[in-house]
Amino acid sequence: MITVGAIKQQGRKAFTMIELLIGIAIFSVVILIALESFMKVINYNRKAAQNQGIQDHSEFIFQLISRELRTAKINYTDNCKSFYNLFDSANVVGPNQVYSVGSTSITPALPVIFFENANSECVAIALRVDASASNIKRLKVSRCAHGGSAVTCGLLANVREAYITPQDIEVLKFTASATNFSNLSSADRHRPATLSYYIKLRSFIWQPPEMEFTNFITARNGEQF
Repeated sequence: MITVGAIKQQGRKAFTMIELLIGIAIFSVVILIALESFMKVINYNRKAAQNQGIQDHSEFIFQLISRELRTAKINYTDNCKSFYNLFDSANVVGPNQVYSVGSTSITPALPVIFFENANSECVAIALRVDASASNIKRLKVSRCAHGGSAVTCGLLANVREAYITPQDIEVLKFTASATNFSNLSSADRHRPATLSYYIKLRSFIWQPPEMEFTNFITARNGEQF
């Protein structure tokens, strides 16, 4: 005996294999589009965070360098000459000058900034190759308190050094130029000494973005006025 319910069940249509495959294909396409959009958002956020990280660290470097450079002392005594000779004997800070830009004597020759800071420390800010970090270029600060002696800082044992850029950020380029007043009696004596530098950084985290920065510093030592 065939009931009404059985007749209705026999008349109901089911999904065919082709319809199931089409449905799965459409669902897969939608998922892939959504996943691709999601990954783009993640990558964008990662790159933005890394760019911000490089910018923040660069600002820290600028503040660190600028603070010392801006209050650099006028060279009256040549107490730092032996220190400068450790790096570049041809481009030391001359008498009555504030800054000098030279090249390291080691191979490869890389830029270095020389000056004496407000604490009577001989300072060199140089671009150096770091063999412990896959030979990337990093900024290194070398300093020595001369204590009024012209020979103290000519000894490597008295020199302290430290990198100021991290291992995951490489310095692709570092250049600098300095202008000084000529001597104590010249009218040019009242024009402040200046130093400008350019730095280009690249990060090794995630997608490696690159950033460029420039800075211009005017010496503010009260002795020059």
